[in-house]
Amino acid sequence: DAASRELDFSTCFEHTVLYNVPSVILLLVGLPRIAYLAKRPTRFAPNAFLYGQLALLACLAGLAIAQATLVADGSRFDTSLLVALVVSAASLIASVPIQYLEHVKVPAPSTLLSVTLFFRVLAAAIALHTYIRAGIHTAEPAFFALFATTAVLSLLAMVATSLDQGRGESGDLEENTASPFAKFSFAWLFPMLVRANRATLDMDAISATSKLLRMERLDRTYHLLTDGSSKNHANLILFGTLRMYWPVLVLAVMSAASSIVAAFISPRLLTGLLGFVEAYSDQAPTDTVLPPVSDGLLFAVGMFVMSILATMGLVYSYQLSMLVYQRVRLLLQTAIYRKALVMSLSERKDSSVGEIVNRMSVDTNDMVQAILSLNDIWIFPVKIALAMYFLYTILGFAAFAGLAVLFLVGPVGGAAASVFSTQTKIKMGIMDGRVKVLNEMISGMKSVKLLVLEDFFKRKVVALRDSEQAALRRMHLVLSAVV
Repeated sequence: DAASRELDFSTCFEHTVLYNVPSVILLLVGLPRIAYLAKRPTRFAPNAFLYGQLALLACLAGLAIAQATLVADGSRFDTSLLVALVVSAASLIASVPIQYLEHVKVPAPSTLLSVTLFFRVLAAAIALHTYIRAGIHTAEPAFFALFATTAVLSLLAMVATSLDQGRGESGDLEENTASPFAKFSFAWLFPMLVRANRATLDMDAISATSKLLRMERLDRTYHLLTDGSSKNHANLILFGTLRMYWPVLVLAVMSAASSIVAAFISPRLLTGLLGFVEAYSDQAPTDTVLPPVSDGLLFAVGMFVMSILATMGLVYSYQLSMLVYQRVRLLLQTAIYRKALVMSLSERKDSSVGEIVNRMSVDTNDMVQAILSLNDIWIFPVKIALAMYFLYTILGFAAFAGLAVLFLVGPVGGAAASVFSTQTKIKMGIMDGRVKVLNEMISGMKSVKLLVLEDFFKRKVVALRDSEQAALRRMHLVLSAVV
């Protein structure tokens, strides 16, 4: 209200976002879903429970139309609420054929409708709290009663449409008869389950990758690694991985960069939102030009979107790095296994089975762990540079005090990393010795029992384990001192 300088920003956001977004998604996805289900054969007959669900959805649509009528005839509410109610009514009308077709065509409840009703109930609960605080229940009792009834019926409809009525048949796959929320939570897993029912899964099938991530792209590196023609294995693995998977790694870098951009845009949007709210506050000068409500909505939605983009960019970058990590680790494990199969007796006497297994499991993991930290090489300097720039625009030269602290702490961190690396090598060497002793003891268990050497091997293993724990303790002491 421009005259009284009062702005109910929460109701504007609820009307335009919390109601419209689920309804629009249901309309955009539901209409093609109706066309798809209409072509499928009918498998189940409608029953009384289905008709009860349809009656609930029809009542919700009627209540939305009644609320829209009250809003159109009254002067209390703005057009954003009217648009939200009209869109909500349209989505509820479309949900009736969706629920009917889902019931008679497929053996599981409608995931689309259940998830949409869940967000609708959540939005209704938030809106009820806002309306009570704003005094709508006393100023507009008829509208509030309709809205409260809608919230209760939405909750009942969500529960009713999510119930499993046992319509699944013995030949149906578990992923087809799962509950709607299980489908929504584990949708990423279902394609892999379908492939597993058809054929044996391999590394490429598990991650459903494109041609850029196929394992055969590392064939040349594998042959060079196993035929003994290359002496510098570290460079071979590094440059072979970069040469074969550089598009994926570049995409991971770009995704991480987008995450950084979104993370630094959010504070600017917050500044704009605070200025927007301040313009409508009582402390603002009377001659202040009031910004349109749409500006505040854009700031709020922008912060929400930027937060999602920052998280999605970082997670997607980590996912791409993990896919490359899995393939390089599998390459090393296969190469070590092949080497173990062709080792001569003179070579085998220097390496026990436990040491070989340890190299395949622990050492390969440590070797390729750097792939997951690839983006950290440039992310931290860029973040520090951007943070210093924005702090400088606010604090001036005082911002460089934090940078001076970073330079002072840097050498300490470098020294701690050196000590940590040294202790890690010591720990790995002791662990290899312990695994070797355990393997010898288990392999010659009859001799150990015959010669009563249990206490001897026990003392030897315990001593090696104590040394390993001491190295591990030193590692974590250094880590705790830095972190």
